[in-house]
Amino acid sequence: MKEIDPYLLQSLRAVLKNQKVQKQKSAVPYTDVHFSGNAEDILLGKKLIQEGKVATLLLAGGQGTRLGFDKPKGFFPISVVKHKSLFQLAYEKAEAAGEGLPLAIMTAPESEQLVREYFKKNEWHAEFFSQNTLPLLDHEGNPFLEAEDSYCYGPDGNGAALHLLVTSGIFEKWQARGVEYIQCILIDNPLADPFDPEWIGFHARTNAEVVVKAIKNDRPEEKVGVLAKENGNLCVVEYSELPSDPKNYPYANLSLLSFSASFVKTASEQYEKMPLHLAHKAAKYLNREGETVVAKEPNAWKFERFIFDVLPFANQIETLVYPREECFAPLKRESDIPKVKLALQEKDRRIFQQFFQKKPPPHPFELDPKFGFPTSELVEKWKSREPVFNEGYLSARV
Repeated sequence: MKEIDPYLLQSLRAVLKNQKVQKQKSAVPYTDVHFSGNAEDILLGKKLIQEGKVATLLLAGGQGTRLGFDKPKGFFPISVVKHKSLFQLAYEKAEAAGEGLPLAIMTAPESEQLVREYFKKNEWHAEFFSQNTLPLLDHEGNPFLEAEDSYCYGPDGNGAALHLLVTSGIFEKWQARGVEYIQCILIDNPLADPFDPEWIGFHARTNAEVVVKAIKNDRPEEKVGVLAKENGNLCVVEYSELPSDPKNYPYANLSLLSFSASFVKTASEQYEKMPLHLAHKAAKYLNREGETVVAKEPNAWKFERFIFDVLPFANQIETLVYPREECFAPLKRESDIPKVKLALQEKDRRIFQQFFQKKPPPHPFELDPKFGFPTSELVEKWKSREPVFNEGYLSARV
């Protein structure tokens, strides 16, 4: 059995001792934002995407436990009619934005092979790497066994994503292709569009290192982080670490981030400076009978880094605020499923009305993702045709 590095263990214990819940007392509300709706940014973004200057990083390390699902979250069937998985929705939207655009997926270590095989079976092209892990500690700050020959470990969050993108060699390949911007989205937010042209156009126009995509914090009861300013700089504060009422913070963080390629390199080199956050989890452990069981109540402290903690490494950050219904429908737990399906349906209804200039049908339906990324050829092809649904699905093929 591989022993845990004593220096690592010492640093984890220090985190546990000093910040079981760390309140960021100096964080104040952040209000220096811009709002979406700029047609010129959309045109510029489309041009950059077509020129191959944009890549997407999809963070997909989550498991489906809280959904009552026994596979990684990306496999969860969520679309309204076709019951497409989260992975399929994300991939088809990426392909709709432009065939063969660079896409990388970060998985949990135990699910990387399963995800690779799923993509290979469906002839979907992407590149893959997996998260790191850290040992879990019990309430006394000690590591514990989950089996006779192994300590209990857990994924260390998505904060290492840019570092791992670089060390995996994928980033170097992208740079050789001419990639200048990398959009980062989460698998459990099916309204998050890869290759969002306005986001990229705004990023290019402002010449920022990072662009944060945010929404108004109009549901302060939600367990989401907020945008704040600490020591004069933009940061994200998790809901569990807020020093005051969430209603005081007008903009919510979605962990949707667009990075310049030069900043990715900078962030990777400073990765170890990122803070560790604590989560109280019910974990597997070895009981007195020598059996591996899952605790019914939280029994372990998990240590995670978050992607938004790269923000302090940037000198120029801009924030672009979108309507919630355009970009945020989080799928975290079983109770979210009907709300997410409704959000997907409502977005398809808006796309239908905009594309066909007519009222959408009243029955449940689903659109081919290509309608959400319309090319001039697609618009011309459908200009004089009547949309006909096949069992509630409208294909972009004529």
